[in-house]
Amino acid sequence: MTAFRSPITRRRFLATSAMAAVAATIPVVEAEAEDDVRVTRLPVFVPSLSTALWGVTIAHVTDLHLYEDEPHPAARRALVILERERPDLLVVTGDQWDHRAGIAGYEAWLRARPGGLPALAVLGNHEYALGGGSPSDIAREARKVHERGEADLLVNESREVRLRGSHLRVFGLDDLRHGKPQPALFDPVLDPAEPQLWLFHEPGQADRPGWPSAARPFLMLAGHTHGGQIRLPLVPALTPSGSGQYVAGLYSTALGPLYVSRGVGGSVPRLRYRCPAEVALFELRPASVESGPAFA
Repeated sequence: MTAFRSPITRRRFLATSAMAAVAATIPVVEAEAEDDVRVTRLPVFVPSLSTALWGVTIAHVTDLHLYEDEPHPAARRALVILERERPDLLVVTGDQWDHRAGIAGYEAWLRARPGGLPALAVLGNHEYALGGGSPSDIAREARKVHERGEADLLVNESREVRLRGSHLRVFGLDDLRHGKPQPALFDPVLDPAEPQLWLFHEPGQADRPGWPSAARPFLMLAGHTHGGQIRLPLVPALTPSGSGQYVAGLYSTALGPLYVSRGVGGSVPRLRYRCPAEVALFELRPASVESGPAFA
């Protein structure tokens, strides 16, 4: 069976080579420490939020890029943050592993999260690009990986997550570059009056056509960009295909608020400069006339 791999274009090769060359000139003392993971805290004002869900905290982890059978320092630091903060829900938005050895590292990472913390995940381009069969074969095997880690993988699927005696509806899309995201599949279960949290890997998905008219996310979460990963002064961020116009942080889109995380890990070169890793924490609050926009 032929492996499914991402084509390496001349543009991508030159961009990666240029980044590696520039990274080699960065003094080691100025690069971010391997376990430097920052916490971003944002309140989210949610229309029609059940009283039971007031104060619920959602932790967003993305782009772990695990490549060994043990989590790397930044991934371990993210676990320390989760243990300290004790969120109500963990969401992981793709690029969980980079190499086959990283699959075991990801399972170990999931099992090491705080006890009782529900976890939902979607796939990114790296899981698919690693190969191992057709896209459906890869997604099927990835689902087993998440099951062994006691997490739910959403590939164009939704879940009602039980939280504090109530529930929150979460929608997860397939990878934009190598999968087949199909937001229209959710049309029969979408209720515009119900709070909707949407997860996908590449932030460019937010601007793609084909969204159902009843899609009214109070928040969309994505990763993929690493925030640029290596941010040189006066140089625009270099982001991969699928990022669209987004780099990092909070954006207002025609569909709703979008938060793009800088992620936890990094792809080659595995260092960050002026762009620390992050775990984002979102506290749900009831929307009101006084609260104004979705974010304070």
